[in-house]
Amino acid sequence: MAYWGNKLATMSDQNPCCELHFLPQVDETEDEDEPAHTKAELYFPPVEEFWPDMSKVNMRLPCARYELDFGQYYGVKLAYLYKDPRSPEYRYLLWMKKTGIPQQNPALGLAIEEFETLYFPEPKDYRFTYGTYITKTFPEVPDSYVRRLKNWAELDVHPGLEDALEYWERVAPRPPPEKKKQKDSSKNGTKRKPTR
Repeated sequence: MAYWGNKLATMSDQNPCCELHFLPQVDETEDEDEPAHTKAELYFPPVEEFWPDMSKVNMRLPCARYELDFGQYYGVKLAYLYKDPRSPEYRYLLWMKKTGIPQQNPALGLAIEEFETLYFPEPKDYRFTYGTYITKTFPEVPDSYVRRLKNWAELDVHPGLEDALEYWERVAPRPPPEKKKQKDSSKNGTKRKPTR
């Protein structure tokens, strides 16, 4: 999860609607009474600014400042931070879904799914929620991705994620096996004599 979150963070240079500001980390040997500067400031411009034309983004709206690992901020904790569906932050998530950013960041896609499940409470099966999202979004993802996700996922934070991964492994389409090319016996222009 942290891998994909940090990967998205490095994409901020290519994403004009998201600017990341990391404060310097404090040495662990410092006085415990001193505040630890391990926070990351994440600025989103107001939705009205970037929605019509992203190239005209001038304003920045500070909306998040948490003492969290930044990878986990996107990968795991996102659903628990944006609690108001009417907030600019949530509308920003909806915009990200439209632009396809979650397809580049599987952890963020899962976090958005979980956010919507938590704050629009309906009786949903997590296996259906996660499994359907993964299946629709990553139909040709290799098995190695699932193994990595299992290793990185905080299954105690994501209820049902383990079941979802098992569900995905059962229903996700697999690419057909490669057929071995048959050697052409007539390649040299000589025909094989039939054996009696």
